Amino acid sequence: MACFLLLSTRKEGNGARCSKLGSIIRQAGMASKKIRFPTIMRAAIGLLSLIQIANLLHLFRLRVAYPYQLEWMEGAVLEHIERVSTGQSLYVAPSVSFTPYLYTPFYYAVSGAMCRVLGFGLEAPRVVSIVATVATLGFVASFVYEETRDRLAPLVAVALFVSTYEVTGFWFDLARVDSLFHCLVLASLWLARFGKSHGAMAGAGATLFLAFFTKQAALAFLLPLAVFAFATGWKHALNAIASFSVLTVTATLYLQRISEGWFTYYVFRVTGQHKVHWDWLAPSFLEYFIKPYGIALLFTVIVLVIRPRALQRRRLTAAYVLWLLCAVASSALSLNHQDGWVNVLIPAYGALAVVAGFGFGAAQRNRHQSIVVMSIVMWGIAFAVLVYPPSRALPTRADWAAGALVTQALRSAPAPLWMPGAGYLQALAGHEENSAHTMALADIFKTQEPRIRNQLRDDILVSVRQHRWASIVIDPSFRMLPPEIMEEIRRCYRWHQSIFPEHEHGGWPNTGFQTRPQEIWIPR
Repeated sequence: MACFLLLSTRKEGNGARCSKLGSIIRQAGMASKKIRFPTIMRAAIGLLSLIQIANLLHLFRLRVAYPYQLEWMEGAVLEHIERVSTGQSLYVAPSVSFTPYLYTPFYYAVSGAMCRVLGFGLEAPRVVSIVATVATLGFVASFVYEETRDRLAPLVAVALFVSTYEVTGFWFDLARVDSLFHCLVLASLWLARFGKSHGAMAGAGATLFLAFFTKQAALAFLLPLAVFAFATGWKHALNAIASFSVLTVTATLYLQRISEGWFTYYVFRVTGQHKVHWDWLAPSFLEYFIKPYGIALLFTVIVLVIRPRALQRRRLTAAYVLWLLCAVASSALSLNHQDGWVNVLIPAYGALAVVAGFGFGAAQRNRHQSIVVMSIVMWGIAFAVLVYPPSRALPTRADWAAGALVTQALRSAPAPLWMPGAGYLQALAGHEENSAHTMALADIFKTQEPRIRNQLRDDILVSVRQHRWASIVIDPSFRMLPPEIMEEIRRCYRWHQSIFPEHEHGGWPNTGFQTRPQEIWIPR
């Protein structure tokens, strides 16, 4: 009997142990499920982010060597590069032969150096923009990682910025000033935020100076630069401001002197006289800020309000908010300028990506896994909103064929030739004469100063009346010029030939103003 009781007790003990072990296994299984699902979600959003970035770099590779213009103002950039590289004055009185764009000259100087390596053509300035864009992605990632210490948040923030490639007009790799300008702005703010020495602060001011001498919109970021520097001490802020101010004033006075006053005319006076469409502000804000970034920003605001210590140093929150406000305000104002385009949104989207990355990083540190999962879902939706067919960024076979067709037609056109809408094609066809770009001419005609504006108009009208050109290539950009110019062309010239047959649909730019050479006119 005793043996039976002992055996029974042992069986009950083993059963209890088995029951306890089974309970532990079930709890471990449930815990592993709880852990596994957010981990899988994080891996999925990380993979999606990598795909977004890889897709952008792949498009860069496919576009960089395209020999024709991806955007209608690209070609004239080469003439600016050539003038800077050969020591010619860039800022001269506007004329029918050359009128500069309204930008400061640093991008042209950097691109000129790249042309000495890769050869003269559109590939070199595009490579400058691509390198600047890649560096920009690094700065976005660094800002987010340094403030959140989350490994996934920087990748997601970079992918969010990369996803705006289409919204900003496929602009990141164009032969235009914007990518280098944005990269230098981020570099200056990064130095002001994370630099610890007086040398770093002086470098921050000098880098913002280079950004200003790439595109004058960099002035909007002097205040957040100063606030970032002030967070480490007022002497640092003074150092950064002094560095920027001394370099900017010195370079401006020098260029103003050697250009005989034309530098500030183009860089400040002309841009200041262009009309701003204030009634477009609310619709454009909804279209270009709320629609593409609304989901990510809403979740970011919620998370940062719930977790106000998301940034490592709370007193820097004001600096980041100021950066965001300055970037959005500057981009919105530029967008609503007369003939403004979506490329001006790049600085705003960069700042928004950084701040959104903070929100994502803060969500990942939340104790509630539902918040973690929700943040990943929200970012997946944000990516879905910005998705686009990659083929839209690429020139088609018809575009390649159209470029060859135009250059062939222009080779047979009588010289000298006036082609303000696409002077780069004029040069490709072997014509040595120069034509000021239509956009540069239109910028002068939009000013309120009648003397310079009328002088330029009369220069063009007299040239037409005197049959200065043996051929004039007409395209849709002529609508930007005063109507009397086209009227005078019709009176003094006649249609000679159409460049494209009716069935040809190629040759239009991938982005920006839609124009292509259409007709060749010769003197009556």
